[in-house]
Amino acid sequence: MKPIEFPEQNAIATSEDENVQPLPCRISKDGTQVISCWEITEADFERLKRNPRIYISQLTFGANIPPLFATTDKHDLFTYKQPEQ
Repeated sequence: MKPIEFPEQNAIATSEDENVQPLPCRISKDGTQVISCWEITEADFERLKRNPRIYISQLTFGANIPPLFATTDKHDLFTYKQPEQ
């Protein structure tokens, strides 16, 4: 899986760690929510067909574990006006 840019993003989270790639994301106005969009590769898709599970690793650095929500439908996440075409 890889993080990808998406229309609602308003930031790119970065790190000085060379093992961490930039993360296109949307940060809520109050700063309490960060949303990112991930695209599955063809290999991911084949694995999901055989075993429909996704494992998530979250680094907490010893702090409390923040809530996590995963979905395949962005409308579960965003409450916004659709851009006019």
